[in-house]
Amino acid sequence: MCIGLYPVTPKNYADFNSRWGVYASEVLAHAGLPFKSLNANDPAGELPLVSILLLPTNLRLNDTERRLIMQFVEQGGTLIALGGTSGLEEVFACRDGGKVEEGWIGPSPQPRQGAGGASAPGTAAPIMEILRRGQALHAFGGRRLAVLSAQARELAVWLAPESWNEERGWDGAVAEGAAVVINDYGRGRAVLVAADVMQSIVRLQQGRPVHVDAPPAAAAELNDGILKVDDGIVLDFARDREIIGGVPIFARPMADEWRELVIRAILWGAQEAGLDIPLLWYWPDFVPAVGQISHDSDGNNPEMAQALLNLMQSLGIPSTWCIQYPGGYAPEFYQRLHQLGSEVALHFDARSGSIGTNWLEADLRRQWEWLREMSNLPVISNKNHYLRWEGLTEFFLWLERLGIKSDQTKGPTKIGVGGYPFGGSHPWFPLEEQTLRFIDVLEVPHQTWELVSRWPIAVGQVMVDKALENGGVAHFLFHPVVVGRSAAVANALSGIVAYGRERGMPWWTNAAIQDWERRRREVRLCGEHPPLSAGGGPLVWKVEAGRELKRAAILFFTGKTARSRQSGAIGASGEWVQAFGFPARLLVTDLVPGEVKQLS
Repeated sequence: MCIGLYPVTPKNYADFNSRWGVYASEVLAHAGLPFKSLNANDPAGELPLVSILLLPTNLRLNDTERRLIMQFVEQGGTLIALGGTSGLEEVFACRDGGKVEEGWIGPSPQPRQGAGGASAPGTAAPIMEILRRGQALHAFGGRRLAVLSAQARELAVWLAPESWNEERGWDGAVAEGAAVVINDYGRGRAVLVAADVMQSIVRLQQGRPVHVDAPPAAAAELNDGILKVDDGIVLDFARDREIIGGVPIFARPMADEWRELVIRAILWGAQEAGLDIPLLWYWPDFVPAVGQISHDSDGNNPEMAQALLNLMQSLGIPSTWCIQYPGGYAPEFYQRLHQLGSEVALHFDARSGSIGTNWLEADLRRQWEWLREMSNLPVISNKNHYLRWEGLTEFFLWLERLGIKSDQTKGPTKIGVGGYPFGGSHPWFPLEEQTLRFIDVLEVPHQTWELVSRWPIAVGQVMVDKALENGGVAHFLFHPVVVGRSAAVANALSGIVAYGRERGMPWWTNAAIQDWERRRREVRLCGEHPPLSAGGGPLVWKVEAGRELKRAAILFFTGKTARSRQSGAIGASGEWVQAFGFPARLLVTDLVPGEVKQLS
């Protein structure tokens, strides 16, 4: 196996925030990378099995662990550490300069070596690219670094928060220590991202607990007397928003980009070491991203629903219809949606306050059972009416207990928090923060409600562009009652679908997205060395699937000193593409359970 994930247990916490390192398994699984979680009882003893080692958070390692990891790098291994040095200052040529509770990192103005001032080598360009995409990346937790050696290369720095200015943004911001450093050590190499990447991803995606309405100081428009998801936003309303089409939005998918920074660091390490490494791309046929249109049935007007369905048919795409209790539509309408490939989902109402519409698990169950009976269809996804929310992850547990597989509630209710208020476009599984257990409900966030009437069309186009850039989902909400009353909104819906299509984006239902993601999580990429009796040699990569996955796109990244592909491998005639800043050979194939295919 190529990538080893170091275990995170209470025994090796450097501090309380080390616990967020458990989220690394979710990040790597979604990335489609082959990895092995090392044995918690003897992780260092399994180092000979891996070529790349990921320390997912700042850890308290014992003397033996530190010695073995140092030997691992010295002998040619690649070490990637997140959140701090884990006591390996010699390997990174850095000194820990103290804790950062919350901050921003940006590219070093002159990526340089510690004391020589020389430019960082061009091979680090893919890592630098993600840092240069836009605003500074918002981090929750981490450590400041002082670079000690002329050999170590500083790629990013912590920015003094008070340096941000409304007119010039982060231009000219004061640096407060190194944040991303790469260093050669012996025959190996090390990458240190001193921001607490995993805590940052979890905090951005899950937000803070919602028990009271957002204070006016955060954003006056959120203070409306209703508890909802965007009352829990942790992003900064000044430093993290941009003006798009005349309105302020969260335009940078920061959780997505923290994830991609980890992926790029791993691929950089593999390339520098001359290793081949496969990756299962996010979507079939190497499509760059996926779009989703959902409809919340507020008011349940049958004429407007039919008019919207007619429009969706003319566009030739399926969509997800979130149905509000009570009333709904005629049973025949649900069957027609199903026949056309669209999805019937729940629109849980915990706002109206009438019987059965309160923030209670029993009312969620009542509404779910009602819709299943009315539609005579499975109901596996949900979006809350007015995006109602209370607590942190308790609602995900309600959904999990019902067997609802996916949720779409994370998104904006107000114009000023459009875009990525929860950090990204990628689907993700939540983490129950008390037990650190993953909850089996896939969140597929949305970015806007009706374009034109609430957000300008330019915002929708930026959301499509960002999804394409990050390989995620561009998810737009259009209510039948709004589309039915406004030709401009109907035209905006048609326009954003066309804009995505022109750029290679297919449009899926939420049910299709969650099904695809779950199927791809059952794909196993396995690297094995040929036996010495057969002459030995480099890793041979194979792939097998737990369930059928049609048109799976496997990217095969080739190390710069790797041998040529063997004849007969399924990638022998594959085209070369670019992904995550690196060239890769694209292999598109149908994966069938029980069938093992050789990649190299």
